[in-house]
Amino acid sequence: MFVFIGAKQAGVICLLALKAAGFFISRVIPHDDLVRKVAQELGLPVSDDMTFTNEFIVNCHGRKIIKHPFGINVHPCLYGYKGANPVQRLIRDGNTTASVGVHVMTDTVDEGQIIYEEYVDVTGLNTEVEIYNKLYPYYAIALLRALGRLGICGGGLSKGNQTFTFPKQTIEANQKT
Repeated sequence: MFVFIGAKQAGVICLLALKAAGFFISRVIPHDDLVRKVAQELGLPVSDDMTFTNEFIVNCHGRKIIKHPFGINVHPCLYGYKGANPVQRLIRDGNTTASVGVHVMTDTVDEGQIIYEEYVDVTGLNTEVEIYNKLYPYYAIALLRALGRLGICGGGLSKGNQTFTFPKQTIEANQKT
């Protein structure tokens, strides 16, 4: 079962992507009223309970480090701007390549192994709003492709000498039958 944790427009997009792809979402832990309202409109259980069992966690613009063996985080500009305010820092640096990345959650902010990252040219975009507006569709793409790499389309994730494999039964339990 998926537990979705999120906030802001990007959180809504990831929640909608999971729902549209047919994943069973056991509960939503919203970090703002926007995600709460969308979850309620979709008829999904909403909770503030941050305790987890064997659930698979998908986090997008959540506000806490979650120590759990089965969790991923969706983050903008992960390749070079981990932590808070990544798009602001991208603009400050004059960088014209943004991204949306998905990584395994660890107890250190945005330091888990990257599962998938989608790069986007943002040449000519000068504000945080403009860049996020361009990135929003890529949140759904990156999330769904990362889930595929984690076993929905076969196997775990291997990179270098590290392998992260989420148990197949956990992945299969998340597919709506």
